[in-house]
Amino acid sequence: MLSNAASFEFLQSEAERVLLESMDALEMAFTHPDAQRTTGNHIFLNFVPTLSLEDMNQLESTVRETVIRFGRRLQCLWLTVDFLEQI
Repeated sequence: MLSNAASFEFLQSEAERVLLESMDALEMAFTHPDAQRTTGNHIFLNFVPTLSLEDMNQLESTVRETVIRFGRRLQCLWLTVDFLEQI
């Protein structure tokens, strides 16, 4: 059985992989001439964690660090981060 820390690390790395693949797809889409008319883009990432997150601050901190790390690329793709919701 994996510990909560190991499960969180796996979820974090998979989320980052999905985000990077999404940004790659947007970059490819921007090569189309009609893409120059876009003013905003959205990437929706929905997570159903297989672990319990007692500390929501850990998740928020991880998302914040990821946005800061890829901030320039997100900005070039006209992406904004609106909210993080726990269900």
